[in-house]
Amino acid sequence: MALRVAGACMRFGYVVVAVVSSGVLTGTAIEQMFPPAARTFSAVRALGADPSKVSVNVGDFDISKIYADVIKKVTSGHADSSFPAGAVVSTPTFSALPSPFGASGLRIDSAGLSGAWASSLNAQMQQNNIRAQDFRAYANNPMAWHGVPPQ
Repeated sequence: MALRVAGACMRFGYVVVAVVSSGVLTGTAIEQMFPPAARTFSAVRALGADPSKVSVNVGDFDISKIYADVIKKVTSGHADSSFPAGAVVSTPTFSALPSPFGASGLRIDSAGLSGAWASSLNAQMQQNNIRAQDFRAYANNPMAWHGVPPQ
């Protein structure tokens, strides 16, 4: 009975550790996917906008007016963005990376690889033959077998 209680306590401990570790991993992943506000505002400033001039008033949201405004902008062909169109965006340039395998590329030794496969298969077949011989000897006379029966 005491062993059952100890086993249940250990399982409960494992569950607690698993839940806490998955919570930590989830929190870390969310923090990485959704950056903190300081980095977000610096990215918005880099695009040319000023987040300090943004004011949100809940009373200003009238869905029918917003819908009519969007329809008017889209159908007129002069839909302007809230960010300035002249924002300077620099794209990184990449040069060719050197190959870690040298100028000649990756070379695979086929003869050595086939020799390794052959020796591995040969060792496995020898082990299987020995095991089959042990089974046969045990089946012929179990009383003569010393030690644990073959598995």
